[in-house]
Amino acid sequence: MAITPYAHPILPLVYNSDLAAIGDPAAELPERFSYPPDVAAHLTRAGKVYQAHYGRQQRGLWPGEGAVAQDIVKMVADAGFTWMATGEHVLAKSLGMDGFTRDSQEVVQEADALYRPYYVRYQDGPQVAVFFRDLRLSDLIGFEYSQWDGEKAADDLIARLQAI
Repeated sequence: MAITPYAHPILPLVYNSDLAAIGDPAAELPERFSYPPDVAAHLTRAGKVYQAHYGRQQRGLWPGEGAVAQDIVKMVADAGFTWMATGEHVLAKSLGMDGFTRDSQEVVQEADALYRPYYVRYQDGPQVAVFFRDLRLSDLIGFEYSQWDGEKAADDLIARLQAI
């Protein structure tokens, strides 16, 4: 199970608002804001809520809006997270790709690149696994299958997973 930082902040922007330029070099940035202690507080507080409800320490982090940055990896690891998840567009950009290509059945052609964990660390800090979600599958599961007949939705999901 993954949790989101307390109050759903965009952690990289709380850490340093100038990081927005990495994701969008043309972005018009506000006056620089940087308050790393808030990043740590959101991670710690989310962990305490998880602990109170489930009686164990969290391991997975689903950052608000899938926002990740190399600069926050050490803080994520220090808060006890061993993995985090984000979207395929982040991986594509990290690999120098415009995006993942799909065939006529919407199957990602670069499956070996997308469907595996990557391991990151900030400088010599602890390692964190990063998983990247398939945006099409995620949209189907999160928004579209609920409008389908249950059996057809399940069959479609299984067929897509088998095609991958």
